[in-house]
Amino acid sequence: MRRFLLASMLLLVEESGLASPVYLECKAASANEKQTFSVALDEESHKVTHTHENGTAFNADGFFSIDKIKYKTVDLLDGGNVTMTRQYEIDRTTLAVVHTLVAEPTAEQFRAKIPPVKNLYRGICTVVKVPKRKI
Repeated sequence: MRRFLLASMLLLVEESGLASPVYLECKAASANEKQTFSVALDEESHKVTHTHENGTAFNADGFFSIDKIKYKTVDLLDGGNVTMTRQYEIDRTTLAVVHTLVAEPTAEQFRAKIPPVKNLYRGICTVVKVPKRKI
């Protein structure tokens, strides 16, 4: 009986350690623009690596719920005068993606005079099959 319990515990430990990242290729469009990007999702560590088609990338903490994966990045532009927030939401069942981009003045005195600019992108992701690797 002890051997059975030990073997069962080892199998559970092995199974939980085998989780590997999921890779996605995504395409989304707004009324004026199209974009392509890649996403690596590691649910075990709650980390997301997002790579734009121009090669720039960022890492983010991801929120992994039963039906959605959400992550975002916030950048300061124009010497810190503009805050750009890029928020992403991926549906775990349909792989639909929504990307919301908001650019707004950072300084309080400009917020009353300059409204935020918001772009909404919608699209779809596909799972990338990763070949077996040696490293």
